[in-house]
Amino acid sequence: MLPSACAWRAGWPGPGSGTVAGLLTAAGFALTPVSDRHQCCGSAGTYSILQPQLSARLLRQKVAALESGTPDLIATANIGCLAHIGGGTSLPVCHWVELLAQRLDG
Repeated sequence: MLPSACAWRAGWPGPGSGTVAGLLTAAGFALTPVSDRHQCCGSAGTYSILQPQLSARLLRQKVAALESGTPDLIATANIGCLAHIGGGTSLPVCHWVELLAQRLDG
């Protein structure tokens, strides 16, 4: 499971571009599709502090979408998303680079 960070939609080459997804797939990871991968998890900047109710709603929606594919874990590229999503799911949440590092370590 690999949600794209909000910053990537502003021009960064992220999972939507295929780069990260391609690396993870080449490393042997099976990615599950996310129906609303463009949707923010509700953590963006000070959003979760200034708009806590809206942030919590977005988090619930995002976690439901991420968990719908029954993944073993959730990988992201944004530390804010990692922390926020991690607080809303019982699944392990990690940075995608951690997955590659674990695979390389054998």
